[in-house]
Amino acid sequence: MAILASSYALPDAREFAVQRERGSFEILAADIDQGNVPLERLEAAVEAAFGADVASAIYSTSSATIENNKWRVIAPLADSLPYDIWVLAQQAFFDILRSHDIVPDTALARAGQVIYLPNVKPENRGEDGEPIHYRFSLAEGPPVDLSRQPLAGAVERLVEAAAAAETKRATDRAARMLKKALRPGTDVLSPIGRFNVENPLEDLLAKYGYEQKHAGSSDWRSPFQTSNSFATRVELELDGGYWTSLSGSDTEAGLGAPTASGYRFGDAFDLFAHFEHAGDRSAALAAISEVGPPAVGEIVAHPYCPRDPAKIPSRMWVVDHLLLAGTVTVLTAPGASGKTTFTVGLALSIATGSAILDMTVSAQGNVWVWNLEDDLDELERSISAAQQHHGVSKSEFDGKLFVDSALDGSELCTAIETREGMKLLEPVFDRISAEIKHKQIRALIIDPFVSSHAVEENSNTKIDKIVKAWARVARATGCAIILVHHTSKAGAGEVSAASARGASALTSAARGVLVINKMAADAARAVGVPDGERWRYFSVQDDKHSRAPAEEARWFEIVSVALPNGDSVGVATPWDVPPDVPLYSAEHVRAVQELAATQNFRRDFRAVDWIGHAIGGVIALDSFDAVNRARLDRIAREWVKLGYFAVEKRKDASRKDRDYLVPGRAPTSLRDAIGGGCDS
Repeated sequence: MAILASSYALPDAREFAVQRERGSFEILAADIDQGNVPLERLEAAVEAAFGADVASAIYSTSSATIENNKWRVIAPLADSLPYDIWVLAQQAFFDILRSHDIVPDTALARAGQVIYLPNVKPENRGEDGEPIHYRFSLAEGPPVDLSRQPLAGAVERLVEAAAAAETKRATDRAARMLKKALRPGTDVLSPIGRFNVENPLEDLLAKYGYEQKHAGSSDWRSPFQTSNSFATRVELELDGGYWTSLSGSDTEAGLGAPTASGYRFGDAFDLFAHFEHAGDRSAALAAISEVGPPAVGEIVAHPYCPRDPAKIPSRMWVVDHLLLAGTVTVLTAPGASGKTTFTVGLALSIATGSAILDMTVSAQGNVWVWNLEDDLDELERSISAAQQHHGVSKSEFDGKLFVDSALDGSELCTAIETREGMKLLEPVFDRISAEIKHKQIRALIIDPFVSSHAVEENSNTKIDKIVKAWARVARATGCAIILVHHTSKAGAGEVSAASARGASALTSAARGVLVINKMAADAARAVGVPDGERWRYFSVQDDKHSRAPAEEARWFEIVSVALPNGDSVGVATPWDVPPDVPLYSAEHVRAVQELAATQNFRRDFRAVDWIGHAIGGVIALDSFDAVNRARLDRIAREWVKLGYFAVEKRKDASRKDRDYLVPGRAPTSLRDAIGGGCDS
């Protein structure tokens, strides 16, 4: 017998890609097939990862023998997680095991990998059928909480490593673009860039007393060196190149800048600054700059002259109360939440002027989708499926929709990190503005924002400059610009403007912040959506309200569309909360709380005084019916999770400790969870 880490269990559940998109993961697991690990060492490692009071199971695998221990570990999670968070938790668990010299099989980090439950092969059983070798260890307690150390720290380190890797990839892309932007002869060179181009690096090395190993060699010896080695390596490039020194003498002299490994590096300007200005880069920069600091003009406070309110220009909405022309809007969403299907539908709506997402398009126009993580084939699948489902013909948007992909050559980098600090690539913004005006683009979608620059995304100062540069583009062109961004902790509750990953300046500088939320488990049960189907439903809402009154969330369903090529692709379509589905209300919760204030109700559904009997009586469900008992048990667990009830240890009639439920916080209607009104 085997299980999956995910609760998604439809026939295609074994497909890794399907689980990555639709899975809701509830288990951490590990296989240890190497090293003949003693049970005691594995128990200590699992306790180090999860804590001493957390539920877990360790048991021998079917191929384990007395001479060769092999183990499997299973631990339930406190919250269901999407794949992108779960896989980090799995990898963090593996890292902690490795720190205890335990090598896990990484196959269990694959989304659709099965986890075999305890079993022993016939050949590993004795004549009486009993296992020759089987050991296990069970730990009781609550499920695994990702916020607890050291697992939380291990997850955080993996997140930081992934962000660093993405930054490096973006930096590598930016380097290619920068060489084009800063070639000799252009008018965009910085003073330092111009100095490096006009002063060949090898000339300055010779000028300042460096010795070249031989003609044409890349190896040089600095004047600070006392050994006979040639410890400086020179790399010549279009922008003049750079040097790297392995010499301790150069390090002591403070030459250039330090590397992460403790060496020194620099360019022609660094040599000039050190040998001509004693390392004072500001003095060196002033010496090579052709112009001084800009003159400060007169600063005047201007009196306010009110106009006739009727003559103040009205806001120019592209999509009513959602996208405003000439501004930047951030769309923030967790992974696999429906953002691509939504943005594709939004693009087709604006390009065609049709309310295919039940949103009023006030200003039909051309749309530019610039995707930095999907290839053109995948984007075409999404657009074609949306066309097919919504009945949009090619003629309706021919010449009005523009699509580019970084994976197919249309790379984008708007800012980079240099030794002088962050550098906005203004020529890039200028060219984007020119193209928006040339193609008369009404809306531009950048997806995702993090791949459009190569600077530290947690720096408020740097991100603020980038977003304001986009705002200048939007204002100068009248275009509505959408920056798609991921959340920081997709599995940690409802998404809001504060959930955006990285610097808060991103959402602060934007005029609007749209948030996408997946349907929560309690909301799905409340409206009759099976748990295995709730991945299909998501809501979109403006969480900033800086331009219009707050509106209720708009709900969408992802439907599967079969393309003529055989592919099945998800498409976003408007969805209304079913009006005739019975919901339990705040009054129902309060009624049970009142009963629990004067009576004792057990948490265990097997108990005579189980709280499910009280809930069933209030909401008119037969608590002795098997189907209803399961439903009432889920409701009781849900109310504990929502804080409506708390678990309290009490003595029963036999003086044994039992879990009882006592009233908790005041309830609110479950309609709040799905965008409805408050029932107080």
